[in-house]
Amino acid sequence: GCGGALAQALQGAQAVDLSDHFSGAVLQYGARAVPSGVVHLWMSGSLLTLTPLAAGVATVMVTALGAGGSAGHTFAVTVQARVPRALGAMPVTRLTEGEVLPLDAAAYFEGAGLTYTSRSSNAGVAAVEVHGASVLVRAVAVGGATVTVVAANGSGSAEQDFVVVVSPRAPRAAGSMADQTLIAGGAALETDLPGYFSGAFTRYGATATPGGSMTRVATAAINTVNPVTCSSSAVMAHSPGPIRRQPADR
Repeated sequence: GCGGALAQALQGAQAVDLSDHFSGAVLQYGARAVPSGVVHLWMSGSLLTLTPLAAGVATVMVTALGAGGSAGHTFAVTVQARVPRALGAMPVTRLTEGEVLPLDAAAYFEGAGLTYTSRSSNAGVAAVEVHGASVLVRAVAVGGATVTVVAANGSGSAEQDFVVVVSPRAPRAAGSMADQTLIAGGAALETDLPGYFSGAFTRYGATATPGGSMTRVATAAINTVNPVTCSSSAVMAHSPGPIRRQPADR
């Protein structure tokens, strides 16, 4: 006969004395698990050692053989997944406004059956969303934010933080500036520059070719041309990023 409860939930190796679960004179004990690969079984006398191999549930069938026949007992063994663990460190991420960067969260965590979530300390600067193990970081505005990625399974969770730094987008030329014909020594020409560039600017600049053909002053967003002789020229908008040139009047 058999008795007692044998169901087990494992996170590490565990021994069960089968003599506590069978009555009568027993000559030999045996055990097997279905499916294989979830738990390893080792018999030594009446002592059955259960060693977890992979997360899952297995059915263990044990038998006791005596002079008068055999008796059996069946119980479930549940192997719980290991608590997730962070691997390495997620690097500082530098982006430009409007840029989107995918990060593979699975490369920074260890564990089975992981699901991922993420949050940003400032979604107005860096917004995040998760698709499976891919964390998408979207650069919204200039500034800094801390992004936290969490990996979890049924046994627990782990998290990592990384810093996102968003820089302004480089100015871009918009449209084209029309050619202008001026009279040497005549009236100056003023051009309102913002309509010819897009992006965040810190200042404007202007050049003329050949030098000495005209005098130019770029103040705030106004470009003033004082004609001296024939020439061509270009104006520039500056930001912390690369410079974009726009052909100007001649």
